[in-house]
Amino acid sequence: MLVAFEGIDGSGKTTTATLVADRLSAIGVKAKALQKRDPDIGSLFVRRQLRVLADCLWGIPHDGTLKSLGSLHWIYLNGAYFSGLHEAVSAETEPTQVVVLDRWINKFVARVTTNGEFTIDDVLELLCPMPRPDLVFLLDVPPEVAASRKAVTKPLELGPIDAVERDFVSYQATVRQLLLVMADRFGWTVIAPAGRARDEIAAEVADVVCSRLHHH
Repeated sequence: MLVAFEGIDGSGKTTTATLVADRLSAIGVKAKALQKRDPDIGSLFVRRQLRVLADCLWGIPHDGTLKSLGSLHWIYLNGAYFSGLHEAVSAETEPTQVVVLDRWINKFVARVTTNGEFTIDDVLELLCPMPRPDLVFLLDVPPEVAASRKAVTKPLELGPIDAVERDFVSYQATVRQLLLVMADRFGWTVIAPAGRARDEIAAEVADVVCSRLHHH
């Protein structure tokens, strides 16, 4: 089973994914957490392929040169990475094993939509053949809370590079609304972490995952 988290920048996806995998392991479920930038895939060939794509997507300076390749380039590059990751993880995962990813493609979908070139339906249609995780959890964190957690903000977290005004809170609020639209459309589980301990949230997610495992 492939489980993924979504959420705005600073929502706690990576930390929560690790805690969920640890929680599942503690109760006897074979589980592991994978990070987007460097997934632990058994096949050396696949791992190298994904690392090259990951470096193209996230290992470069986020500046105005991104626009020189156009939005379609980044849409298809993200689609290639996450499709390959899904295929590789699915091939190596037993039915009763759980792989928890700290993110999937949907935050990118929301971000690229804010450029104004494509609507959210346009981008989702372009990515329509792409496989999806078995379960997706949206950590619905207010942008003000996410901002307070971040010591440093990256350029792409502030809004489109060519925008006249670029602000973390207002931009993340837009991304958050688009993620909520997708959550409603695709039936994600929405979790509001405000005022709750991370261990409590991890336990809630683990319960949902276990229920799905037992159901199948």
